[in-house]
Amino acid sequence: MRKAKKDVHPMPELAFWDHCIYIFLIIVFLALGVGLLFVTFKIRDMIAMQDPLVIAVEDPVSLLWCIPAVFCVMIIPFAFLATCYKERRPIFGRRNFRYGPPTYPRIYPLFAKKKPKEKVSQYVRKHRRFTAMALLAVFLVCLLLLPLSFYGRKCLRSDASVNVYNMYNAETKHYTKTDVKKVVFDTYRAGSKGSYWSVQVILTMENGKSYYFGVPDFVDGSSGGNYHWLSEMTKIKEAFPSEQVYYSGENKINAVIARYEMNQEEAALFRRLFS
Repeated sequence: MRKAKKDVHPMPELAFWDHCIYIFLIIVFLALGVGLLFVTFKIRDMIAMQDPLVIAVEDPVSLLWCIPAVFCVMIIPFAFLATCYKERRPIFGRRNFRYGPPTYPRIYPLFAKKKPKEKVSQYVRKHRRFTAMALLAVFLVCLLLLPLSFYGRKCLRSDASVNVYNMYNAETKHYTKTDVKKVVFDTYRAGSKGSYWSVQVILTMENGKSYYFGVPDFVDGSSGGNYHWLSEMTKIKEAFPSEQVYYSGENKINAVIARYEMNQEEAALFRRLFS
């Protein structure tokens, strides 16, 4: 008669400290990804602000070059750690607990003192080495692409001119105030899924190109106080004759005032912007 096959149970619950280590590492790599995005935005703004006349910077397209680096720093480690956590792969393991066959799969704590040596074929070793080198190469390439997200931008200057730079920090277009055909102050839905109302200034050039600058694009944005971006938008309006200035979405002025919690002085300045 054939011997009954012993049941192999799923991996046991992780030890308390293993739980803590996994959660800590997941939080660290998520924070690194978010931090990398924050640093990328700050570096781009610092480069743009080397011109003291720049009052607003916009270009979400070039910032996409930082996505591969963020993916490598945050998503890949997160996916790996989450998988190991779900599979209950121990790091230090439970004290005085017997891992491995016949009761459990052939998985041992990462830092086990008396971990049985695993017999690995030459093919598996080569495959692991190739995978490690490929991942390292991908990581390095992604880091090399990161600087491309620093430079591409559209800059609005205090003299109502617009400078356009490519991802190599070379100026590709320079529009003076005389190149502007019309200026539109527009209220629009912003945020995730258009969750709130905001305002932007749109400069359309004689060649038909339009450039959009919203509240977050201005230096310090709303974090620097409403009066800052309001005064800068007012200066842009005053730089052009009234026949070149247009308005859109005036019926949402109160919604914008409420969104940015403007005081009486700021609300009055905002209403004058649309009159």
